[in-house]
Amino acid sequence: MSDSITVNWPQGLELYHIDTFQALEEWTPPLTKLLQSCVNDEPPSSSLGFHAPLSSSDAQEFWLSLSTQLFGPKSRISLFVLARGSSAVGTIHLLSHPKATHAHKVEVAKLLVSEEERGLGLGRKLMEFSERFAKEKLGKSMVMLDTATETPARGFYLKIGYTEWGICPNYAESADGRLHDCSFFYKKLDG
Repeated sequence: MSDSITVNWPQGLELYHIDTFQALEEWTPPLTKLLQSCVNDEPPSSSLGFHAPLSSSDAQEFWLSLSTQLFGPKSRISLFVLARGSSAVGTIHLLSHPKATHAHKVEVAKLLVSEEERGLGLGRKLMEFSERFAKEKLGKSMVMLDTATETPARGFYLKIGYTEWGICPNYAESADGRLHDCSFFYKKLDG
């Protein structure tokens, strides 16, 4: 299910690698619900690339639009769903860069954990898994990501060992339409 990288998930949780279009179609409804919740429940702290209220059709369209980068000879995205039964409680997707001079790194494009499951260490475990997957399965030596500076996510990434290398003012809009600063991070996958 998760490409032979072992993680001790809490009981009842399982990680799925979305590696076929059928799997993407199957998981699109629960992923849609998760994305809507993460965008719509707290718009001031949501910086996921969508304005609130995010409709079901727009969220669904986003997940299905990934198919061209998920599958085939030029696939660039590795998508994982953390599930409790048929409900998506978390997801992470990694984006590999197509340029030869950037082939050593991967970007965390989306890390989502449902509000009901936060505080259980799932975000940390998803990040640990993705770092191991990037290194062991994709041959990457660096992970990059960005997040809104004033959200709790910034502190989370600092706590798990990411280095903040810059802040860009007024970089993007939060889900409520307010411009926010963005923090950029990296982590070297040494050893």
